[in-house]
Amino acid sequence: MVEEPATTTRSGRVITPSTRAREAAGSDNISAVRTSKKSMTQVELTAVKKAAGLIEEKQNGKDGNRDMLKKIGQYLESTYQEVKGLKEVLIKQERMIKEQSEMIRGQSSIIKALQTQVEAIQNQSADECKHLREQLDTIANAPVKETYAAALGSQPGHQQDAPLGPSVPSTFANILFCTIDTSRVGEDDKGNEEIRNWRCAAVVKDAKNADRIKVVCRHEDEIQLVKELYPVKIDNANRKAVLDTEGNILLGAAEALGKENNINIAKISWLSKKDSNKAYGSIVVYVTKGIDAKRLIDGNYFDIVGESAYTRIFEP
Repeated sequence: MVEEPATTTRSGRVITPSTRAREAAGSDNISAVRTSKKSMTQVELTAVKKAAGLIEEKQNGKDGNRDMLKKIGQYLESTYQEVKGLKEVLIKQERMIKEQSEMIRGQSSIIKALQTQVEAIQNQSADECKHLREQLDTIANAPVKETYAAALGSQPGHQQDAPLGPSVPSTFANILFCTIDTSRVGEDDKGNEEIRNWRCAAVVKDAKNADRIKVVCRHEDEIQLVKELYPVKIDNANRKAVLDTEGNILLGAAEALGKENNINIAKISWLSKKDSNKAYGSIVVYVTKGIDAKRLIDGNYFDIVGESAYTRIFEP
């Protein structure tokens, strides 16, 4: 409790307050103190509330930031997955483009090779057409002859070789000739001459096939020298030993049958119907030696893969 100072008068005498006055003054001081404390308490409560509000706001702000950061992280994760998927798609597309490029390069090479072949074929065809035109021009410009026999009769040097007897009309059907295929003659054999001083009426090259020539002979003896092939007909020949499934002569059949019969066969032809279902038929074999042909006909048999067939004279 604070004591009030004593009151002084003009005369200098000190007047001491009474007890009641002192009590009243003390109560006023206590009220003032209490009022001051109450005011301080309210201010402190208000400050605390404000501080708590600020703290709560900051806390809420932190939670909001945390949620926002979480959402941002999720968005970035989804974006990363999308980018990763797009990258894989791009890699696949690049691989496909590379494969297609390689395929296109391969096809380009094939097309280029085919173009080269086509150009070569075109050039070859052009050369062949030119050669054929030249042959046709040569034939067209050649002098016309009535028949080979007429040409032979018009030559004085050959009249002494004409056979005695009644004259035969000079027609193409009466001309003795044969066609020779030189495609199977080897280069080493073309220079060989087995018959010297041999004569014939004429030699004509086939316009359609350069490997074939037609030899016109004056009589039967000359044509036999030219032919050098002797046909022999074979009956009851095993079809499977001669023909394949398509009806063509088996490759190597002539060599095999010639070896089996100790002869040299130049050619084999099937005489029966090829579309027939019969297991046996007739053929003709062309033998290179007359003595072998005579032996086959006289013996009346021909061996075909262990079976015996029958021989006879071939009549075209």
